Amino acid sequence: MKLLYLSNALVPSRQANSIHVVKICSAFSKINFEVSLICQNNIEDESKNDEEKIFKFYGTEKKFKIYALKKYKSVFSSYVYAFKSFFIALYKRPKIIVSRFILSGFLCSIFFDTYIELHQLPHKNSRIQKYLLNILRFCPRFRGLIVISKPLKKIFHDLGFLNEMIHVLPDGADTPEKVDKSLKIDYRLNDKFKVGYTGHLYKGRGIDLLISIAKTCSWLEMNIVGGNENDIIFYKQKVKKMGINNIKIHGFLEPSKIFKFNSKMDVLVAPYQKKIHLESGDTTTEKWMSPLKIFEYMATGKPIICSRIEVLNEVLEDNRNCLLCDPQKEEEWINAIKKVKNDNNLRKKISKEAYSDLVNKFSWRKRAEKIRDLHLKIKK
Repeated sequence: MKLLYLSNALVPSRQANSIHVVKICSAFSKINFEVSLICQNNIEDESKNDEEKIFKFYGTEKKFKIYALKKYKSVFSSYVYAFKSFFIALYKRPKIIVSRFILSGFLCSIFFDTYIELHQLPHKNSRIQKYLLNILRFCPRFRGLIVISKPLKKIFHDLGFLNEMIHVLPDGADTPEKVDKSLKIDYRLNDKFKVGYTGHLYKGRGIDLLISIAKTCSWLEMNIVGGNENDIIFYKQKVKKMGINNIKIHGFLEPSKIFKFNSKMDVLVAPYQKKIHLESGDTTTEKWMSPLKIFEYMATGKPIICSRIEVLNEVLEDNRNCLLCDPQKEEEWINAIKKVKNDNNLRKKISKEAYSDLVNKFSWRKRAEKIRDLHLKIKK
């Protein structure tokens, strides 16, 4: 069955949406879909847009086709891109379309069975996208919305979409086929306890909390991976000025290398604050998010400590598959890290439960299968 995935994500890039679209397309290809991904080329010289390098960057097998279209900088670039995507759809004639881009998804939902996947509301200045969203449900081949959390489902329901048209599917992660046993960490008393964080360094991600924890706890080693160049430079300088020598700002790692890094840690942390900003800085996501980071942590079989954020209760459960802490209480975080360090049974229990949840509920493959089964049910 032919599946076309539409996205305006820049590929390759450091953005979570680019990881999502490449990983879910890879998952679709593994359950016998003939997959094509449309995305924006993030390489200035288009002649260097090598598919092999893209698949290597994300750590996926070359099992689907990537159409990386030229990135335009004009006022009308989104509309040019949408129509190009639509014309590729007309050429490919897929049986099913999944779109993370409202403009092209709307056009396709007139002619093809189309699911629109949205991880947030359109930007407040996107009048046309808001208008298309309002009339999307009346398109003849629109088959439903895919969202990442129950609060986001409620938002779209309040906008007029029927509950049965909205399907909640949290983000996901790959399940490791082979775990490199050489990456196991020995819990020796003389070694510093390795605390790991991966992800962006935007406002609200809790990086300042991690720096403060490292300053207080000389017995641990804080490892931070990710971020854009400006943020990486900022925090490296900050740590240097503070004279903290047990924290390492590693910088950006390609998605294909994240699992190996996470596997070297003793505990993985997600210290989200009460307001969680995106790159633009004017949008917060704490009410409806489903972070890739959490699922990538679950895949490692390592213990997780996360902020107590209501929406994350859809995936995380305190003292079962993780430990949850108040994002504004440093002492709670320090005590949780100590608890994981000193309680071998707890460490094994929450790690095992998190990994089991990923395999049985939240892997990319499971997510792809749920979309496939949803479509087959609708077509009956």
